[in-house]
Amino acid sequence: MNLTDKDHKRNLRGIALYGGILFIILVVGFYYSDLNKKEDRLLKSNGESTIGKVVSIRTSTRSVYVRYEYFVNGKEYKDVENTKNRRVKVGEEYYIEYLPNNPTINRIRLDKKYIE
Repeated sequence: MNLTDKDHKRNLRGIALYGGILFIILVVGFYYSDLNKKEDRLLKSNGESTIGKVVSIRTSTRSVYVRYEYFVNGKEYKDVENTKNRRVKVGEEYYIEYLPNNPTINRIRLDKKYIE
């Protein structure tokens, strides 16, 4: 079966379109991966700790989305962590690491439950 020039051009455009989309997805993925590594390094060297509380949990077939809140200098912050830990419960408290100059950069330490 011979492809006409029109069919051949259509196939090339499709390949270019899907290749371009794949390229963009890879670039964005690498960017966020690198950004997370930079934030982790900053938190390790300059981070401080506070206590946060799990306020809601949403589960999917692959992940658990943990919404939590914490306070820094009297101001409330909220964030969501994607984890595979299905033992986390609403109301539990965990340590939160954050950057003092930008508390929105933070990580909930689901491996470090706060116990009074």
